[in-house]
Amino acid sequence: MTVNNIVDTHMKIINNTLLIAVGEALNYSWDAEYKIRNIKNMLQNAVDEMDKELDGRLKNLNLTLEEMKQLRFGIWDDESNLRLIPIWLAPFIVQTTKVTSISGNIKTLKKADRDHRGGFLAYGVNPIMEDEK
Repeated sequence: MTVNNIVDTHMKIINNTLLIAVGEALNYSWDAEYKIRNIKNMLQNAVDEMDKELDGRLKNLNLTLEEMKQLRFGIWDDESNLRLIPIWLAPFIVQTTKVTSISGNIKTLKKADRDHRGGFLAYGVNPIMEDEK
């Protein structure tokens, strides 16, 4: 299976996982803390599996442009190669990973503001080249 197929397959799993977890949260009378924990655990398992298939590159954001597109990273502007991190993915990334803000400041993800617009953090990374995998 190619890397692109791996990401595509796992994104379908993640989308389905989220829909199931949200469906359970809406339909079952579980307490709120359990609902959140269930959603996080289901996503964590799906992200862990994809990261394993990508040899640990997902959680460190060492991704190609094509992988970022499939993971639905945002495009900051036409001049830069900066790809904005989807908010759903941020909790599962290594928090010491260096990220760049839309204004060019570099910091660790742990110290990056989690405010988002349209589902993307105002922080991102540049894609790696195919031969850097």
